[in-house]
Amino acid sequence: AGSFYGYAYKTLSGIERTPLDESDLGIETADYKSVRNIALLGIDSRQDNDSGRSDAIVILTIDKKHKKLKLTSIARDTYVSIDGHSKDKLTHAGIYGEDASIRTLENLYNIDISYYVRVNFTTLIDVVDAIDGVDVWSDYEFDCYTDHKVHIDKGWNHLNGRQALAFCRERYSFPDGDNQRGKD
Repeated sequence: AGSFYGYAYKTLSGIERTPLDESDLGIETADYKSVRNIALLGIDSRQDNDSGRSDAIVILTIDKKHKKLKLTSIARDTYVSIDGHSKDKLTHAGIYGEDASIRTLENLYNIDISYYVRVNFTTLIDVVDAIDGVDVWSDYEFDCYTDHKVHIDKGWNHLNGRQALAFCRERYSFPDGDNQRGKD
């Protein structure tokens, strides 16, 4: 645990931070001082400078008062009003930048999101490889593809970065498609 904390601190301290304009977010936070929401955006891109679509959208809620963490996966195809633009799938808000994604999520759920983490394909691979892989559970056996074929067994699977990316992007092998992927 100590090694992971040290590695995470070193890695996170080197991340470029782009502050959100809090005056433009539109949510009052006085009632929620003990709660912090962080948007986790998995961007459908291999390039660092590309906003891209938000292929995976999760809100991490940290509740200091009740000492709880909560992860809420938001379906990428949720039909929403994109702040400053038209109605469209939530995934498309990312095309207009992180501020549009954050404001859209805030307006949709009437919550304050002061921070976000944006991860593209390359970053996901690097992070998973840096921690020597991840263990994931699958209710199904299937093959998925990104740059190469990855076989997933039913049950526990230990995945490296490229395998984890393929697993995260798979949505056709599940009986419930993208909804099942969000649950996994």
